[in-house]
Amino acid sequence: IQIVLPEYAAVRHAMHEPYKLYRAETEGQLWDDFVNTVGVPAEREPAGTLFNACFEGQLSVAKRLLKEGADVNDAKRATGGTPLYTASDEGLANLAQILIAAGADVNKAIGNGGYFPLYVAAQEGHTAVVTALLDAGADVNKAQKEGATPLYVAAQNGHTAVVTALLYAVSYTHLTL
Repeated sequence: IQIVLPEYAAVRHAMHEPYKLYRAETEGQLWDDFVNTVGVPAEREPAGTLFNACFEGQLSVAKRLLKEGADVNDAKRATGGTPLYTASDEGLANLAQILIAAGADVNKAIGNGGYFPLYVAAQEGHTAVVTALLDAGADVNKAQKEGATPLYVAAQNGHTAVVTALLYAVSYTHLTL
């Protein structure tokens, strides 16, 4: 991927540095390289940058963006995916914990299917993420649009460690299958 950023060309020129051709494997990496070179504040970054940092598993970039005021619950993608949903889907427990600490909504559903972080983490078998979400108060009984719960999808996919974590969590509440 290559990018030409004309609105920032003046910044590069003002710094009297030679123009740099930015190249990267992904859009997220490309933007991170550019931001680290030029130093663009979070409010000027393109939509979805925190989402991209989470998708790419770039913990330090996500921390910096949050410190600079990026909205932890902002869903810029067409699907409505949030940074926490993405970290949960990718199994990035450390990143999920940082997003939770920054105030991420652990029960926010996305898209028409009504999927949410605990559901997708359970579906993919990401036990550490499931545990972090449960510790943060994720609703263990919440179901997606078709009625499937995290426990149902974890059992369906054979994720016994996730099933155990979910059953342990519901020992303090009423379980819905």
